[in-house]
Amino acid sequence: MKIKWLSSPILLFVAITVIFFFKFFLLGQIPLAADSLISQYNPWKEYSYLGYVAGTYPSKLQYGDVIHQMYPWKTFAIDMLKSGQIPLWNPYNFSGHPFLADIQSAVFQPLNLLYLILSQPNAWAISIILQPLLALIGTYLYTRKIGLGKKGAVFSAISYGFCLFMTTFLEYNTLGHILAYLPFSLLAIELLLETVSVLGIILFVGSIALAIFAGHIQLAGFNILFISCYLLARLISAKNVVKKALLFLVLGAVSFGVSAIQLLPTLELITLSARITQNYQFLIEKLLIQPFQTILFLSPDFFGNPVTRNYVIQDSYPGNSLYIGLIPIIFAISAMFFL
Repeated sequence: MKIKWLSSPILLFVAITVIFFFKFFLLGQIPLAADSLISQYNPWKEYSYLGYVAGTYPSKLQYGDVIHQMYPWKTFAIDMLKSGQIPLWNPYNFSGHPFLADIQSAVFQPLNLLYLILSQPNAWAISIILQPLLALIGTYLYTRKIGLGKKGAVFSAISYGFCLFMTTFLEYNTLGHILAYLPFSLLAIELLLETVSVLGIILFVGSIALAIFAGHIQLAGFNILFISCYLLARLISAKNVVKKALLFLVLGAVSFGVSAIQLLPTLELITLSARITQNYQFLIEKLLIQPFQTILFLSPDFFGNPVTRNYVIQDSYPGNSLYIGLIPIIFAISAMFFL
C-alpha cells in the first residue's frame, strides 16, 4: 500500500472529523453527556443553568450510563494506575465491587495511555474523537483492498464512520471503538488470504484483542461472530483452504490468549453475578429488531425520537440505530440487485 494514494483521503477524514467535533477544537467543550446530570438528578436539577428555570433544562432522556459509570470509572481507573496500582476492586460502589473484571471499566484499553499524558477531560475527548476517525481510515483501507475505487471507498468510510449507531453511542467511549476495529479485522483477513505477512497477523490479532479490551462484551461478541461468518465465506473460494483455516484458528487462539487477561476475570464475574436472568420473551421482543422496525433503515425517526418526546415504541432508541444514511442504503440495495 503506497502512502501517496492514502494521504489525500486520510487528510479528508481528519478534516471531516475536526469539523464534526469543532466545539472541542474551537470552543474547548468536552463531549460528555453531563446535560443528563443537571436535567434529571438532584440536587443539580434544582438549580437554574444558562437561563433555564430550575428543572426545565433540556434532556435527551437517555440512559445516564456515561455520568453514572463510564466517566467516574475512568477517573477511578486512571487514578489507581497513576498511583502504581492495578484497579482490581472498587470500594466506592456500595460494599465494594469487582472493578477490573467488569469489562466496561476497560482497564486494558490501550488508549488509557492518553490519560497519563493529558488531562482527563482532554484525554476523554481525544479518545471519543478517535472512534469515527479510526473507523473512517479502516473502512477506506478495507474497501480499497477489495477493489473499490477511491470515491467509493471514501463514500463507504463516511457512511460507516458516521452512521447513526456510531454517533448515538459516541459519548459512551466504548462501543464506537469496537466498531472502529472491525474494518481492520476484515482488512487483515484479505491480506492473510493473499499472503501470510507480519502486518496481516498484527492487524488480525490486534483488532480482535482491542475490540475485547474496548469495554462492551456484547458488541465485541457480535464483532467476532461477524468476522467468523465473513472468514468462512471467504475461505470457501480461497486456495489452500486447510492451511488458511489452520492459520486463522491459530491466530484466533492467539487473539483470545492476548485478551484472556480481561476475558477470564469477566467470565468468572458473570458466573458469580447476582443479577437475575432476563425473561426470554423480553429479550426477543424488546432487545432484538422486529420486522416492522426495518423501516428504520430508511427513516431513523419513523417512530419518533426521545429528544422531542414523541418516541412511541417501548424499547431503546439507541439500540435500534440502524440508519447509515438514505443514499448509502439505496446504493447498497442497488448493488445487491444490479451488480
